[in-house]
Amino acid sequence: MTERPPTWAFHHGTGADMWQLDDDAADLVLTSPPYYPEDLESELRRPLLEQSHVDEVELAVTTLALSLQPVFHDIARVLKPDGQLVVQTRDLRYGGFLIGPLDVHRRLAETADFRLVSEVVWQATPPSFGRKRTVEAMWGHGRFVTAETERFLVFSRTPLGAPRTGPVDAPVDYAEPLWKLPAQGAART
Repeated sequence: MTERPPTWAFHHGTGADMWQLDDDAADLVLTSPPYYPEDLESELRRPLLEQSHVDEVELAVTTLALSLQPVFHDIARVLKPDGQLVVQTRDLRYGGFLIGPLDVHRRLAETADFRLVSEVVWQATPPSFGRKRTVEAMWGHGRFVTAETERFLVFSRTPLGAPRTGPVDAPVDYAEPLWKLPAQGAART
């Protein structure tokens, strides 16, 4: 008897609309927060010297992040018991301060019975010489320029030490790189 290769399906959509997925159907959910409403987005993009509504912006960002609580519970519904959740998130810089949803997203996942297993931090490379003029122009217009990081929070619902039925044998496997980028100057494919 010939073994059949494993089957898989890829679903692309919004975490707020997962009705088409059955309970315990997914091995992995990769999600990132939604875009901000246009009025908040335009406020976040103001030049640094005009970013004067820190408390109001922080409240708006936090309120939007907290509104995602049902999404995290729906993710828990569609994930298999040993499934993994990866949340791409980051804090925002406004008015010279870091504000934001990173801690809120973590708490939301934890209240949906997920446990943080690993955190992957991605930071863009510093501007190359060719981009130096662009960065200097941004400074000249009062925009705040800094090296920001994206965070990929890796969660599991499987308690540590519990037997796993999925493809990952130990939580330490989550610490391995999810992907590798070619060396700078290498041919891109």
